[in-house]
Amino acid sequence: MTKMMSRTKSLPLGVDLSTGAVSVVAAVATSDGFMIAESGTLEVLKPSDGNVDRAIADALRTILSGFSTKERRCILAAPAADTVMKTFRVPPHMRRREAEHAAALEANAIVDWPAAERLVALDPIPGRSDEMLLTIARNRSIERIVAIARAGGLRAVAVDTPACAWRRAL
Repeated sequence: MTKMMSRTKSLPLGVDLSTGAVSVVAAVATSDGFMIAESGTLEVLKPSDGNVDRAIADALRTILSGFSTKERRCILAAPAADTVMKTFRVPPHMRRREAEHAAALEANAIVDWPAAERLVALDPIPGRSDEMLLTIARNRSIERIVAIARAGGLRAVAVDTPACAWRRAL
């Protein structure tokens, strides 16, 4: 008699990096759905040398050293302080390229960051054909957390808003 084993698939880790704490969630896809396999949060200790990014990477490595998963791809949560989100109305049948151009113009009205210093994303909202999620983030903040994740041993495959990063990881 053979025993039926459920297969699991590793998913990217969900990671939130901040100066106060680092959180990591490891989930797996099973034949029955999704399951949180491991999670960890660690306070970031204020470094004596003032190198906060290194302290965050150290906390991340500490969490990962306690995980049994070998997955190192991750979805990072964008820093909330440097991210703006709002719903963005789109006329019916507007082409994607036109919507992206209109979103860039809307971003000019929302934030005073120069266009060269920001990233603009436009994502569909399930069940709402006339609205999309407009997200604006400072590119230097995104580059910083990607560099910290890399220093902590991870490979970022996406960055999302804090509210959506865990969902995207699944």
